[in-house]
Amino acid sequence: PPAAPATPSARAGTLAVRVLDAATQRPVEAARVFVVGTQLGGQTNADGRLTLRNVPAGAQGIRVLRVGYTEVTRRATIAAGQTATLEVTM
Repeated sequence: PPAAPATPSARAGTLAVRVLDAATQRPVEAARVFVVGTQLGGQTNADGRLTLRNVPAGAQGIRVLRVGYTEVTRRATIAAGQTATLEVTM
């Protein structure tokens, strides 16, 4: 019989993002974080942190936006079943 198709989580990982102010190194709350080309995204908490689950494995573009800051785009490599961390300063 054919193999069962892999579940989305088998080809995806988790991305833990922390956003900091470049001048003060303080957390940036309410920054919007998006995985480019997907519907995945969210907003950072008071500690400047956000965890995104089921991010497709591979190299991903990560966009970070916040009123009063210049938009930032970074690359993150996501490994299936793993948690990648990304620290962004704006």
